[in-house]
Order: sequence, then structure tokens, then C-alpha cells
Amino acid sequence: MELAAQITRMNAEQFFALLETGGDVTPIDTLPSEWYEKRRLPGAKNACVFEVTFPDQVEAIVSERDHKIVIYGSSFHSYDAAVAAEKLLMLGYRRIYLLEGGIEAWRAAGYPLEGREPEKIDQPDKAIPLEDRDYSVEVTNSIIEWTGRNANHKHFGTIRLSKGEFRGSPF
Repeated sequence: MELAAQITRMNAEQFFALLETGGDVTPIDTLPSEWYEKRRLPGAKNACVFEVTFPDQVEAIVSERDHKIVIYGSSFHSYDAAVAAEKLLMLGYRRIYLLEGGIEAWRAAGYPLEGREPEKIDQPDKAIPLEDRDYSVEVTNSIIEWTGRNANHKHFGTIRLSKGEFRGSPF
């Protein structure tokens, strides 16, 4: 049986109703800790799916494989929670629920958030708006910076370009 078929999906209203009835469930935020600290669902724990220690993080939160876990990520546009749910199934967890639309859908439904800045909305519009067309890269003035993580460290670096083009799009 395909793993995705074993994951029960629920929307924000269904999950809120489950929390209101006092259901025995643990919500797990799959985002990096800096995002979790800013805003999260009430009572949520954090296990970052992008870290190699993700299985150990979940084990420390929920060791019983039959406990109900609701996994959520950032939005409908991200696969963070779906990947986390599949990893948990492979680890033997049997009651995995996926909050569709993640924290974005929860906020849009008007439900409360916790954290340092629960009401602050990050400003994606600070990026330069691009017209939908091809662009040439000025290689002498351009650098790609990257950041990566592993179990123990954060790594970063730069990539110098020798030539390049990209297609700008508003979406």
C-alpha cells in the first residue's frame, strides 16, 4: 500500500474541533525551530523535517507508535508536512494526520496561534517583483548564497557564476 494512502488528511476546522473536544493528539510543527518559535499552533511540539535528527526529535516527543499525531507545515505550497508524515509511517507510527494547508490555513480560518510573534505576517512582498520574462545574469555582480543544516551544524557558502539566465515570474 502506498504510504500517502495511509495518511488521513484534515482541514483546520476538523483539527480545531478535535482539539476542542480534548482529543488525545499531539500536533507537531515540521518547520525549523526559528519559525516554530515565532508562531505555532496551540500545544504544538517541534521536530524539523529538514534535520537528519527528525526521527529522534519525534521519538522524544511521542514514543508510542499508536498515539495520534497531527503533522503540519507552512502552507498548501509546501511539502514539508507530507514528507514528515511519510517518514513517520516508515518509522512505524500508525495514526498520522496531515493538517492541509498548514499554519497558513489555520491562520486563515481565524484560529489562535502561540509564539513570540504569532500575529506577525512575514512580508514576502519585500522581494523585488519580477516581470514574467527571461533575464540575463550579470556574472561579475552576482553571487548565490546558500545555507544548509545537518544534525550538528549550520553550513553556508557562496557560488560564483560564470554565465546564466533565469525566467522571472510573479508566481
